[in-house]
Amino acid sequence: MSQEQQHEAGIFAHLLMPTKVDGPILSLWECQDNAMDASDFQSFIDEATSFATNLINKVYPIRGPTRSIPSVLPTSAWPAMPAATIPSSGSFFWVKHVFRSENSAAFSLADHRVMMEGVAARNKAEGFHNHHFMPTADPKIVFCVWESQVPMDAGEFQDFVDDEIFGGTLSNEVYPVMVGGKGNVPSAAFPHKTVC
Repeated sequence: MSQEQQHEAGIFAHLLMPTKVDGPILSLWECQDNAMDASDFQSFIDEATSFATNLINKVYPIRGPTRSIPSVLPTSAWPAMPAATIPSSGSFFWVKHVFRSENSAAFSLADHRVMMEGVAARNKAEGFHNHHFMPTADPKIVFCVWESQVPMDAGEFQDFVDDEIFGGTLSNEVYPVMVGGKGNVPSAAFPHKTVC
């Protein structure tokens, strides 16, 4: 199903980020119908006509932003479908953050709004950009989507995340997005410059 067909059907994949041909894959979907719940979406993604019918699909509902728990999500796909993305000069990664305890999750999420404002400029100066911060309905799990200014491997990015993000309150599973893979990533914070 093309993005145009998805948009018309009211269910849109903003991100589709495979790490390898056989996965894992992080995808981020938006449903135009607010009444669609996790069970409805699980049925949709598992059905025979889905591109993911041969995959094991685990649905994590994303909590929208609240006063105490921020989230950073793409602009809604409605009414207008998002524009084509700009390619990056570097690499994309998605990270599954798992808080070591619910107490640390509550504390860190409440502080994240301040951290996002204070640290984003420093990260960008160091060549990193956090595109999306997505707390799930499970209070211990957050997904993030990052971009590096220069190409790097998962080990190099793991060092950055472990040193710089929520120091010690969570474990970080880093997944590099497959280069040249079919999928969708955010529009680049560090655009690839074409030399003529």
